[in-house]
Amino acid sequence: MPAPSFGIAPPGWYTDPSNPGRQRWFDGARWTDRVQPTPAPTPVVPAPPSVVVPPPPPAAPVAEPADTPHFGAPTPHDAHHDGGKHAPVRNTPARVALVVAILSVLGVPVAAVVGIVLAVVGLRRATALESAGGQPVGRTRARWALGLSIVGVVIGAVLVTVVVRAALSGDDGQGAVEPTGLIDTLAIESGISAGIAEKTGVATTVQCPEQLVAGKVTSFQCVAVDPDGVRTTVYVQIVDEAGNWTWELG
Repeated sequence: MPAPSFGIAPPGWYTDPSNPGRQRWFDGARWTDRVQPTPAPTPVVPAPPSVVVPPPPPAAPVAEPADTPHFGAPTPHDAHHDGGKHAPVRNTPARVALVVAILSVLGVPVAAVVGIVLAVVGLRRATALESAGGQPVGRTRARWALGLSIVGVVIGAVLVTVVVRAALSGDDGQGAVEPTGLIDTLAIESGISAGIAEKTGVATTVQCPEQLVAGKVTSFQCVAVDPDGVRTTVYVQIVDEAGNWTWELG
């Protein structure tokens, strides 16, 4: 039936504001998730002059769940009978936040910050669903994610502190130790790259740490990168004082 041209329209099907080619159900207060194709116009057959055709009864409004999203009030259009379906309500930020928070506990510092942000967004989403009369979906996940992310921040801070202290400790109580020589990492990189090509037939680019002091380092890690960008850890072991070394893929 025709909708009023002012104020909030009665429940019914109206042209979807985001897609004029279909209709969306309006429950009298907000838009819902229920959509349907715009029905073809019904040809009007004029009634005989002597016959008075009574108007059809108004369509009965169908109650909509309170957890449907709010798009705003509709513009007046023709309403039709109910026939759509609801999509399940999800709280994606809370789901993602929990996964990211687990990564933060494993020692990924950036993941801790991202986890906190997503957890806050997930909590707000759950509160909005509850305020609309629905279930606070994802609230428990978001709370767990927030707690784990905070733990991840603490772990990251401890790791950074350990690394900084290790970098700043350059003496043994007798003054700074002058390096006796540096390990030739370029030769090691070339040797590993040739060895991988011989074993696997894949050409790789090997990157090893620089400025390694001979006599103070007995093992370290390099990274082999294949043409597809896949990174593989290479473990290098200094076997004697002459600088001989061995390697193996991680």
